[in-house]
Amino acid sequence: MYRFKKCAMLALAFVMIFGVTSPVFAQSRRISIYRLDGEQITFDRGTRAEMPARQGQRLSEGHGVATGSDSYAYFQFDTTSVVKMNEQSRVSVNRANANNISLAVESGSALVYVETQRQGQTLEVSIGNVMLGVRGTLFVIGRDSEDVITITMLDGSGIADDIPLHAGFVMRVYEDGDLKDHVISDIDIEVMDLFTLKAIRDYQELLFSTGLLSQDMLERVLELIDNLLSEREALRPVMSDARRRREAARNPAPPGNSDRDSAQSAASDMPEGTGHGRGDMHGSDNFEGIMERYIRDIIEHIISPNTQINTDTSGSGGSGGSTGAFIVP
Repeated sequence: MYRFKKCAMLALAFVMIFGVTSPVFAQSRRISIYRLDGEQITFDRGTRAEMPARQGQRLSEGHGVATGSDSYAYFQFDTTSVVKMNEQSRVSVNRANANNISLAVESGSALVYVETQRQGQTLEVSIGNVMLGVRGTLFVIGRDSEDVITITMLDGSGIADDIPLHAGFVMRVYEDGDLKDHVISDIDIEVMDLFTLKAIRDYQELLFSTGLLSQDMLERVLELIDNLLSEREALRPVMSDARRRREAARNPAPPGNSDRDSAQSAASDMPEGTGHGRGDMHGSDNFEGIMERYIRDIIEHIISPNTQINTDTSGSGGSGGSTGAFIVP
């Protein structure tokens, strides 16, 4: 019994001394949000009860981050490994232990830069039913406009669904229920989306060093980015007008009962020249004209033969005091 207790104490001491630094005993690696670009970025603990995300927030298993329009979130792990979430995306943490980090791109897309992992460590990124495992690489993963899963490998290599994928290649996965069709092709910047083109621009030094990127290719990338941004800006007013029409269709104003209709109705009932709308910019002149007509009406009323003039100054019929007059219609 004494020998058992002694062994247990030695084991506990070993864990306390080496457990903090040894990957065998480390429970998790730190994943935290380090940058937020935009206003529509939320965080949740897996319950879908969303709250505003904040810089420095730690992500653990089951946590998720979501971005809205014109909003991007960055989080990091292992000091220099970075995940950049595209707008309109959601990424969650499935697992974060000493040997493996597993992320899920639930919607949208993400750029992942992973420094070379230590022996036995891996990073896994899943999207739909596709799993990509890497140990050190740069890639973009997401769904394109046709809802096809796309993995663009810019540096390093990985294995997607047991299929090797190397830098300079794109894998497209077409899903049909439980069936998947994997198609691998060379990178073609002419068909890339804006997010992936920006990834090439942002990591151009790395891609120059590996030979994937040339100066001519970079110039074309920058040109395509400018073109796509211009097209996007040109579409914004159209989208805004369409959104306003949808809102108007969902919330129609009662006929003749809106504030604007009431104001227009009231203005149409006013005598000409008495309004204060866009067509009547001389309010003081209007007032003088009204008073002039009003005085003229009084004078005409006074001299009318049907008008009685009372000159009683005292109200009792007596004489004296100042004279006065008031009109009795």
